[in-house]
Amino acid sequence: MQDTSPDFTEARRLFELGYSPRQIAKKVDILPSLIRARALQENWSSANVPNWEELRQRYEQGEELVMIARNCTVSLYTLRKRKMREKWNRDTTGLGALRRSVTALQVALTKTDPQDTVQITKISAALSMAAGRLSQAETGEKTPEAENEITTSSETSDTEKLFKLVQDWVPVEKS
Repeated sequence: MQDTSPDFTEARRLFELGYSPRQIAKKVDILPSLIRARALQENWSSANVPNWEELRQRYEQGEELVMIARNCTVSLYTLRKRKMREKWNRDTTGLGALRRSVTALQVALTKTDPQDTVQITKISAALSMAAGRLSQAETGEKTPEAENEITTSSETSDTEKLFKLVQDWVPVEKS
C-alpha cells in the first residue's frame, strides 16, 4: 500500500516565510484547507506582521508598491487595499512634501554607516537645507526666491543643492 499523505515540510517552510495557505497550495499542490488545519494543529509560526507605518512611509516617499511587495511578505493586492482604505498619498508639493523629505533624510542619516563621513556630511547638509526650508515654510517667512532676489548664474539655490546632494547619495550596504 502506497503512502498518499502529503509532505508538509515544504508547506511549513513557506508558511514560516509568510506565504498564505493559498500561495503555498499553488506551489506544493496541497489543499489550502489542509495547510490551514495542519498549521493550527502543529502551531506553525508565521512570518512577522508587517510594519504598516514603515510600508506607508516607503510608499509616500516614492517607492513603488510592486517593489515594496517584493521586499516584504505582503501581497501587492493587500498593499493596494490598504493604500485605498487609509488614503495613502504621494503629494509632491507643499509642506507635506517638505516634511517627507526631511523625514527621509533623517532616516537616511540614521541608516548610513558611521564610518562613511563623506555620505554623512552630504546627508547632513541636505537635511540642514531641507529643515531650513521647512522651517521657513511653516513660519511663513519668505524665501530669497520669493523675494525675487537677483542671483548670479554661477550661484545655485539651496533647493538645487539639496536635489544634487540627494541624487548623489547612495546608501552604503552593510556587510
